[in-house]
Amino acid sequence: MTVRLRALQTFARLGGRVRKGTEFTTSEDRAAYLTASGLAERLDHPSTARVAGPKRVEPQPQPSEVNDEITAVGGGWFEWRGKRYRGKAAAEAAKEQEG
Repeated sequence: MTVRLRALQTFARLGGRVRKGTEFTTSEDRAAYLTASGLAERLDHPSTARVAGPKRVEPQPQPSEVNDEITAVGGGWFEWRGKRYRGKAAAEAAKEQEG
């Protein structure tokens, strides 16, 4: 049986970090431990607070989807067609060689 809880403070669990105030579900045994240790409180009613779950992973663009422009990625590095180059001149030189 699953139990609905609200985190009283931020803590880590197997599914990732649970932030203070976030509602989540867990097993009866785990709920007993969390409530006894003061990390969470049991909820008897559903709430409108956000529910903790797996983090959403954004898909990375494939090389065919990467645009043909040189883009700055920070720290003096530039990216062109999925490859990173130190300095804009190096990225432009690579673009000229291939183009």
